[in-house]
Amino acid sequence: MQKAAKEDSSFAQAAQNSVNVSTGNVPKAIEALGVLGYSPSDVSPVLATLDSALPVEQLISLTLKQMGRQ
Repeated sequence: MQKAAKEDSSFAQAAQNSVNVSTGNVPKAIEALGVLGYSPSDVSPVLATLDSALPVEQLISLTLKQMGRQ
């Protein structure tokens, strides 16, 4: 269990370092998308274009839609 917590923590840190997206709900969205298998370097550029004040669920949905178009 400690290993999983450590991996989650390191993933969240990597997510915040990818692009300056450490504001609002973006870090939570990056972490949730990471659980789905997306890397921070894949999702950060898309999330950087969105309003960080949006709910996490909406950030995830918009990011997945945008990534599907690429």
